[in-house]
Amino acid sequence: MEKTIKFAIQFEKLSDIESIEKKLKEVNFKYIWGFTGSLGLFKEKERNKYIKFLKENNLIIEQVHSLFGSEYDLSHLEDLKRDIFIEGVKKEIEKLKELNVRNYVIHCSGLVEGDRKERIKNFMDSLERILLVAEKVKMKIAIENIAFKQKVIGTAEEINKIINAFNSEYLGVCFDTGHANLSENPKKEFHLLKDKIFTFHIHDNDGMRDLHLPPPFGTFDWKWFIKNLKDIKQNILPLECIIPDQPGLKKTLKICDDLFNKGKKEFKIGNRIIKIL
Repeated sequence: MEKTIKFAIQFEKLSDIESIEKKLKEVNFKYIWGFTGSLGLFKEKERNKYIKFLKENNLIIEQVHSLFGSEYDLSHLEDLKRDIFIEGVKKEIEKLKELNVRNYVIHCSGLVEGDRKERIKNFMDSLERILLVAEKVKMKIAIENIAFKQKVIGTAEEINKIINAFNSEYLGVCFDTGHANLSENPKKEFHLLKDKIFTFHIHDNDGMRDLHLPPPFGTFDWKWFIKNLKDIKQNILPLECIIPDQPGLKKTLKICDDLFNKGKKEFKIGNRIIKIL
C-alpha cells in the first residue's frame, strides 16, 4: 500500500490515565479512542490537566463513542427521554472538541419492533439538532453501520439516505468491519458507504456472531478490504477487538501491522495458522 496504516487503541474509560500510561509502556502508539463518560464532564482544571497529558504523551483521540442502548437512543419514541439525551450529546460534543477529539460516533437506534418509520423520523430530528452544534464547533459526526437490520436501524442503505438528506461535511460514517461481516453482503455495505467514511471499528468474527476478534482470525475478507482501503482518505484504524492473552496486545498490533502494511499472508496463534489467500 502507498499509505502507512496506523492503529488506534480502545479504552473503556479515556479518562483512566493510569491505564493508558500502562499500555504506553507496553506498546508504542499515538491514537486512542473509547466510550463516552467522564471526559465530557471534566471541569476546566481537569480538562487542562488532561490536555497536558495528551500533549506530553503525543496522544490523539481519534474518536469517542456516544452512549447507546434503550435509555440512550436518538430514535427514542418518548420525546422527553430523547430530548434529555440530545442535550447531553450536544454539551458533550462541545467539551470533547476542546480536547481535539476527531470523530464522535453514534448509533441510529436501539432495538426496533414494528416502529421503524417513526424511529427514523425521530433520529433525523435528533441529528438535525445535534448537527447545529457539531457544525458550529467543527466536530465530525460518524454514524456506525449495524448489521441486525430486523432489530436495529443502521444498514448501509439507511445510513446513506440519512446522510444524503443532510448534505453536511460534518456528517459521515464509522465503518464497522465486524458488523459488515454479519450482513448479507459485507462488500456491498462497504461500497455503499466508502465515500462517506470518517473512521472505523476494526474487528473480525465468524459471520454469525459479533465476536470482536482481532483481524485476521475470523471470516472477514481482509485481503479485499486492504486493497479497497486505498480509496479511503482515512489511514487510522481504531481496533475494536477483545485482545486475548494469546497473542496479547503487542503481538496483535504486530499482526495488524504485518497484515495491513507489509502484506503478510500467514499468521499463527497457538496451534492455528490463518492464511490470507
